[in-house]
Amino acid sequence: MREKDLLLDSLHEVQQEDINIPVKNLYITLSLIAIILLILGPKIYLTNHIYYESLGYNSRQNQYDTLKEENIFLQQQLEKINFENDSKDITF
Repeated sequence: MREKDLLLDSLHEVQQEDINIPVKNLYITLSLIAIILLILGPKIYLTNHIYYESLGYNSRQNQYDTLKEENIFLQQQLEKINFENDSKDITF
C-alpha cells in the first residue's frame, strides 16, 4: 500500500507541475507565424481574387456566345424575310 501511495503522490506532483515556456521561444514562435502569414496572405488573396474574376469572365463569355448565336439566328430570319419580300415583289 505504501508503494501505491508513493506512486500516486509522485503522479500528482508531476501533474501539478507548471509547464513554463520561455518567453524567447514564445516570441520566436509568434514571429514565425507572423512571417508565414505575411508571405502566404497575399498569395491567398490573389488566388481568391483571380478565381472570382474568372467567374465573372466566364459569365461574360457565356453571354457573348449566346448573343453571337442569337445574332446569327436573327440574321438568318432577316435574310428569310428579305427573300420572301423580294419574291413577293417579283410576283406583282
